[in-house]
This record gives sequence, structure tokens and C-alpha cells, in this order.
Amino acid sequence: MRDPARFEALLGRLPVMAPWLSVGDPITDVTVMAGLANRRRTLIRDGAPVVRSLVLVGDALLYTNATFVQGIALGAWEAQALARLITDLGVADPHLHGELKRRARRARRRTP
Repeated sequence: MRDPARFEALLGRLPVMAPWLSVGDPITDVTVMAGLANRRRTLIRDGAPVVRSLVLVGDALLYTNATFVQGIALGAWEAQALARLITDLGVADPHLHGELKRRARRARRRTP
């Protein structure tokens, strides 16, 4: 997919990417990327946090395939969820990590 004409033809077939073809001109050659995947990190092992006083949010917790532009929204949601949780439990609560994980799991189940 290094050929610019083929690359633009492919982008033109993707509804989420096609509009970008008409708003600018390329400033570099096509650059091949690999390994686009979704990854999740956790600081919990065997049901207990391995690090205290540290909560992963945004790209530190989860990074997603950039094609679908989910990272910013997920990071904002995580920060809001963490703020609500700290308000509910307090920053020193030993169950903070586990409860944040449970709330995230519940939210994912509600997402279509």
C-alpha cells in the first residue's frame, strides 16, 4: 500500500477516512505503519494493586487503533470516571483500583 494512487483509492472507500482526501494535499510520501492494535494495561495482579497511589488513565491505561479516533474520548471518560470515584470513595481508599475497573467493565457492557 505504498503507492500513493492505491493508498488514496483505498481511503476513498472508507467512509470515516474519505472526507479527508478533499481537504488537503499530502506533505510526505505514504508511510507504512504496522502493529495497530488495542492494548490495555493494568496495575492489578491477583486482585490487588501492585502499585499504590497510581491510577492509569488515557494512553497509560489503554491505547486503541488510531483509525477510529477513540483514544481521546476514552481518556476523557476515564478521567471523569476517576474524578467521580475519588469523590465517592476518597483518594486513599484501598479499593479505588478495583472499583474503577468494575465501573469500566459495566460501562463497556452498556455500550452497543
